Amino acid sequence: MPEKVQHESANNKGKRDSTKRNFGMICFAYICAFTSLQAVTSLQSSINTDKNVGLNSVAITYGTSLVTSLLFTTSLGYIFGYKWSIVGGQFGILVYVASNMYPKQWLMYSTAVICGSLRACMSMAQNSYVAALANDESENDDDAEIKTRKYFGIFLTAYQSAQIWGNLISYLVLRNTPKTTNTNSTQCGANYLTSEHQMQDDNRQLISQKTIYILYSIFSGIICVSIVLTIIFLVQRRDNKKEDDSQGLLRKSLNHTLSTLKTAINPNHLLLIPLGFWSFSSDTFFMRAFTNHQNAKQRVIIIHGSAISPGIINRHWYKWLQTELSKLDIDALAPAMPDEREAKDSIWIPYLINNLNVKENDILVGHSSGAMAILRLCEQMKIKGLILVSAGYDKNDKNQLYNWNKIKSNAQWIEQFHSSDDPFTPVDSSRHIAKEVQSTYHEFNDRNHFLCPDFPDIINVIKRHCQLS
Repeated sequence: MPEKVQHESANNKGKRDSTKRNFGMICFAYICAFTSLQAVTSLQSSINTDKNVGLNSVAITYGTSLVTSLLFTTSLGYIFGYKWSIVGGQFGILVYVASNMYPKQWLMYSTAVICGSLRACMSMAQNSYVAALANDESENDDDAEIKTRKYFGIFLTAYQSAQIWGNLISYLVLRNTPKTTNTNSTQCGANYLTSEHQMQDDNRQLISQKTIYILYSIFSGIICVSIVLTIIFLVQRRDNKKEDDSQGLLRKSLNHTLSTLKTAINPNHLLLIPLGFWSFSSDTFFMRAFTNHQNAKQRVIIIHGSAISPGIINRHWYKWLQTELSKLDIDALAPAMPDEREAKDSIWIPYLINNLNVKENDILVGHSSGAMAILRLCEQMKIKGLILVSAGYDKNDKNQLYNWNKIKSNAQWIEQFHSSDDPFTPVDSSRHIAKEVQSTYHEFNDRNHFLCPDFPDIINVIKRHCQLS
């Protein structure tokens, strides 16, 4: 008799150890998978902005998860069991995360469908597995409900921590690390080489393709490790059924699917939907704060005018404006433009697009020839805002014809500064531009061509549009 009791005690201890091991493995698998997925999802609106491919892929993921949860999770759970449903979900997340290295629409959208479908099955298997483990531990007790709450409480704690680890990894990889610039004094003065020093003037903080590869490789590697460990250590579980009754399995699976649909339209359950929105709406604000800090700095590009003598970028208010905007945590550029003597559109426009990589969310400040250049650029692409200083043109010159309607539709807002005593650009031409593009027009009578050392008015305009105090 004592030997029988001792044997049962050993079996119970082994069962408890197995339960804890499987439960720990599920928690670890979820932490790894959702550390990567949630971090990548948080960055979609900041990194994959071309044609909104990032945001669209996230929407497809959630939409596919919704359909799969209603129609297919029960069937797939019966067929593959809990273990392989979890592994399948990890694999779906892996292919979606990896596809971000090559963010093309066809690839991102197809992997989003795979990720959404398999992730829904993974969630079903996780909930069922955790509930089964809680019931295993409470077989001989009367506190099954308490055990279930305890297990789910621990699991959700581990699951929510994935948000922390994912954002931490993103921060460590994407954070800006200032580098000391070594200046070669032999290239200063008369020997100054614009091509050598252009990148020193250009202090923009764009994410390189190499950094993106590193980030997504880390996230993919984390998921791969969790897949391998899950396959090795997690024990297969599935609902009780006769293994050889395939027809009964299919019939039971379909019955459960129909039952799920009937349950979903129950009025009491429909009332839970607003609770879900209320509970997780805060995540939107948390993630917005994170992505804004990481990669959504407002960028302002300051384009100087033409000049007979070189080095105009270091004169007047350009560098002053760059410094003052940087104090407001704005990513400000004041690059030395090529061909500063002639300021040809054929040179400046490609340079703005290809070298400065002007984006839709940028604010452009242009002075004199620089103002006309950013107007010409705005004919071709959308721009957040234009600030035109001493903008003027000869409407009788066929080479200076502008598509004003296109400019007006492509710019979210346009503000102009001009002085009636400007000796280079007639005030009438500037007023004509303001009328055509319906800009906010500021006219002075004593500012000349705005060849001043500072320009606080521009700071106020940018602060107003960026809602800065």
